[in-house]
Amino acid sequence: MENQKELKDFTLFKGMSDITLNILMEETEHRYYKEGETVIEEGSLGEELYMIQSGSLEVLKAGNSGFFVITEMSQGTQFGEISFLDSSPRSATIQAKTDATVLILRKKAIMEHVSNEEVLSELYRNIGIMASERLRSRSSDYAGSLEKKIELLHEKNYLNRFFISLMGTFSIVLVLTSIISSVLSGINIYDREFSWFFLLLILLPVILFVMKSGEPWYRFGLTLNNWKRSFIEGLLFSMGGIPVVFAIMKIAGEFGWRIGDALSFPHITDITSLRNILFSLSCFIYSFANEFIARGVFQSSLYRAFSNEKGWKAIVYSSFMFALAHIPFGTMMVAVTLISGFFLGFLFLRHGSLIGVTIVHFLLGGFAMLLSGS
Repeated sequence: MENQKELKDFTLFKGMSDITLNILMEETEHRYYKEGETVIEEGSLGEELYMIQSGSLEVLKAGNSGFFVITEMSQGTQFGEISFLDSSPRSATIQAKTDATVLILRKKAIMEHVSNEEVLSELYRNIGIMASERLRSRSSDYAGSLEKKIELLHEKNYLNRFFISLMGTFSIVLVLTSIISSVLSGINIYDREFSWFFLLLILLPVILFVMKSGEPWYRFGLTLNNWKRSFIEGLLFSMGGIPVVFAIMKIAGEFGWRIGDALSFPHITDITSLRNILFSLSCFIYSFANEFIARGVFQSSLYRAFSNEKGWKAIVYSSFMFALAHIPFGTMMVAVTLISGFFLGFLFLRHGSLIGVTIVHFLLGGFAMLLSGS
């Protein structure tokens, strides 16, 4: 009975009668392998069937730079059944990862000493079932691996398009801005109209990239998920940022710099006037468009480039990238865009929505403009 139990631990002998198990056990050899010792070599001939009674083995394949591990096999695993059936060369090298005891069933011994055809029939049947199940499992694994490779290729193509589009867009914007500011001397690049023109130069290629990417728009922050949390935290963040903006404006004023020098806007005397309502609406749209570019597209794409793990890196790099686009407006505007980008990037990372960051951009930007115009 003890001998039968040794074989019953393996799925290969599942359902076999006690008589069959006793016959097979008589032809089974116990062999001990030390750690690192080779059990079988890839390409070698043999018709033995192996079963791991204790310890663990590694499956190795030969490559250009030596052997590499495919998988690991532990107690209760059997292998070598294909060569047992058709006498084909071994497809891999098996090596002991730890000290191991292996049961070896030799086909030659069975053919010479076992006259009962029912024993061989049961053994071959179980090998066929096991080989079929293993093939099905490998097919499933291969399909999963192939799907993962396709996803990685899609991701690579997406990131390649993103960085190419980014470099092309920035190059066009900086060149056109430089030409306009130097050739057309009558145009003030700090006018609100030019700011919109400048924004559209970046926004249109970015929208085209998003449409061509085939990605859903929610990946770029255009989603209502977590909208309540994003809205409330946007308001709270704005309220907390008011004293910070006030302090920055005071310090900037000491150095003779005002936001009013960079952006022209009407002096607000009546918030109910149609002119000021339309101006506020345009400012909100302007804020949304900026956040869509900086956070929705730049930060989200960089977040994917860092495998969705390095959120702080995506924030830093996207803030620097968007700040560099403001070089035509001067060093101070670059600094303000960069520093504010860190805080807005953190808020966007929390929600994945443009609602909160747009509110902060609109309210704090508007507050800074009011201070500058007062």
